[in-house]
Amino acid sequence: MRTPKIKALYDLIDWLNLTQNSKESKGEIINFSHSFIKLPLSSMSLDYNSWLAGFIDGDGSFQVRATALNARNKYPIVECRFEICQSKTYNNGLSNYDFMWDIANFIDSSFKEVLVNLKFPQYRIRTVTLASNIKLENYLNKYPLFSSKYLNYKDWLKVLEFKKIAAASVRSTKGTKYDSDFFDKVVNIKNGMNNKRTLFIWDHLQGFYKLKK
Repeated sequence: MRTPKIKALYDLIDWLNLTQNSKESKGEIINFSHSFIKLPLSSMSLDYNSWLAGFIDGDGSFQVRATALNARNKYPIVECRFEICQSKTYNNGLSNYDFMWDIANFIDSSFKEVLVNLKFPQYRIRTVTLASNIKLENYLNKYPLFSSKYLNYKDWLKVLEFKKIAAASVRSTKGTKYDSDFFDKVVNIKNGMNNKRTLFIWDHLQGFYKLKK
């Protein structure tokens, strides 16, 4: 475990061990004969397992920004962003700072406090660069998502490809920055994501982890 939720696990372990000791002292039959040991929070690299993918399935958000030409913008604005927000403190009073910072550091994203003037301020992780989005992509290629969020992620990747093309075009003397109709493509993708999604295809679940028997 990596989050303050470990305190609830510790409380459960204390209760199980106390219950076992109480039954032993009364000579009652018990179904287990050893004490449970409390292990510390995990400190291994996030790249080592699928923990972060599971956390993203629960609380992550893949977003696309598409702003058309206007008096202030000479060119259309297209952004790919990934966000995770968590309250500053868990419901047991412990801080969520450490594991949120670990995630932000792992994917080289921004990390800041938001809603600071409200009753429940939050920590927010947000990818703001192409490099951080690509790092997240590499991780999720290794440890895929399995909720409906996977569908938003795949659409998000389509827009990320536009961003990669744009970055390559800036470094090249040939080609255009985007396809001529790129903005319409991005808007169409954005309009089918998150709470606007109406089509759900679950074929990706066929690749769910096969557990050894």
